[in-house]
Amino acid sequence: MGWHKIIYPASRFKKYSSKRLIPGYFLKLGAVVYFVVFPDFQFYKRGIILNDKKQFTPEHIFKIDLKIDI
Repeated sequence: MGWHKIIYPASRFKKYSSKRLIPGYFLKLGAVVYFVVFPDFQFYKRGIILNDKKQFTPEHIFKIDLKIDI
């Protein structure tokens, strides 16, 4: 999972830290799509703690099969 692909773009939302920011990751592998939902980002004065296991442990993982059987 490319955690850096979520964390670094989200850091620009630090100034809106009074709002909830729920990160999600979209991964398409052939006809299957995975959507991974992580816990709310916890912003600190200068950014985000990168090695906080609670932050990068998914809360939900959804699998969507796009294959159509007729």
